[in-house]
Amino acid sequence: MSIRRIPVLSAATMAVLLAGCSGEVSIGTKSLSGTTIADAIQPEYRSQTGIEMTRLVCKSADGEAGAAIDCRGRNAKDIEIELGGEITGVDGDTVDYRWEVVRAFSPGRLYATAAQRRIERAGGGRVNFVRCPARIEIVAGAKVACVTVTRTGAEIPTELTLTDLDGGFNLRTGSVRPAPSPPA
Repeated sequence: MSIRRIPVLSAATMAVLLAGCSGEVSIGTKSLSGTTIADAIQPEYRSQTGIEMTRLVCKSADGEAGAAIDCRGRNAKDIEIELGGEITGVDGDTVDYRWEVVRAFSPGRLYATAAQRRIERAGGGRVNFVRCPARIEIVAGAKVACVTVTRTGAEIPTELTLTDLDGGFNLRTGSVRPAPSPPA
C-alpha cells in the first residue's frame, strides 16, 4: 500500500526551517552572552512559527562581524532544534545578526501515530501500534524504517519517506510477517 503526504507537524511548526531570521541586540561589551542571544532569538522564533521555544541554550559569541551563533533547544511541539548563524555587523553597542534552523529532530511517536491513523483510515485494518525510531531527523528524502503491529501480533515492515520539512511523508508497507511463536 502506498499513501501520499501525511501531515505530522503543522506547516507553521516547520516553516522556520525554510527561512532564517535576522535581528539586532544591544550590548555594552565586545561579546554576547549565550543568554542574550537566546533571549533575542526566542521571540523571533515564536513570531515566525507561532510556537513557543520551551528551551534554548546558546553559546556566547564575540561581538564582531563573522562571529558564529550556535544554539540548541526544544519547541512546544517537542521538536529538537539546532540553530546556527552569525553576527553580521556591529555599530557601537548594537549587534546585527542572522540565524536559521540547521537541524531538527522529531520524536518518532509523532510519525508512528500519524502512520497508524492513516493505515486504519485507508482500510488497512485495526492496528495495535506502529513502532518507529525514538528520534527522527527531519530531512526531505530520508527513509525511516518502522514496523506496524496488527491486533494478532503480526508485524508488517513499514517504510516512511519524508517528503518535506512540514512532516509530510509517503508510507509503504511490506509483507506481513507472522506473529512470533511463544517459546516452547
